[in-house]
Amino acid sequence: MKKLFLTMALFSLVVSGMNAQKVQLVKLADTPHKAQGLEVALTQDGILAVEARIMAHGELQQSITDEDGLCTDWYNQSEQELVHFLDANFDGYLDIFIGPGESRTYSSLLLWSPSNNRYERMGSLGEPGWQNPLFSPNEKAVYMGGSNSAWEFGFTKYVWRGKRLVVVEELEYVRDLKDYNRNFPGSRKSHAIVIKDANGRVKASTNNLKSLPDNWQKVINATLQQ
Repeated sequence: MKKLFLTMALFSLVVSGMNAQKVQLVKLADTPHKAQGLEVALTQDGILAVEARIMAHGELQQSITDEDGLCTDWYNQSEQELVHFLDANFDGYLDIFIGPGESRTYSSLLLWSPSNNRYERMGSLGEPGWQNPLFSPNEKAVYMGGSNSAWEFGFTKYVWRGKRLVVVEELEYVRDLKDYNRNFPGSRKSHAIVIKDANGRVKASTNNLKSLPDNWQKVINATLQQ
């Protein structure tokens, strides 16, 4: 299979007034289901997709099955809705994301390996969880997260180390601090937003969403809008 390069501008989320220095985020919903003559046909078994057949201009190029680590939930989505093409690890090659990309579900990311000239599943079975992933090309980072309860949200920023995602920052967000403290007096919080490093040490805390760095503001807003 020939090398497949991706122009990230096609899939970047365009934010009104954003300049070149601002963080851009790519949602799965903004990515195509077919790209550069490639498409994926899935085989369903109950609520799982157990085989992905990667087609190039109608010809089978590669088949990936559950024996290769493919593990993807298939609930109330069409085959097309489960497949997304994007440069997930920012190496200039087109990768394939298969799955709902939601909490408490399984999804699979197939990374293009130029050395092996094939797609390979990233991560071990069920890892990472791929909860509402947001891809940041200019940071070369991946954000994931969402609601932990009716009051709390948690987000994690990852960067790539080879074929692995490594945590670099975490953010905890309580949308209504007064309501949270009223309902949980035994675990009162003094700040609605807390940012921690990869080791869990607090780096910053605030009650003002607009005081956060641009990347975290966009991550929170994009996730809450999904």
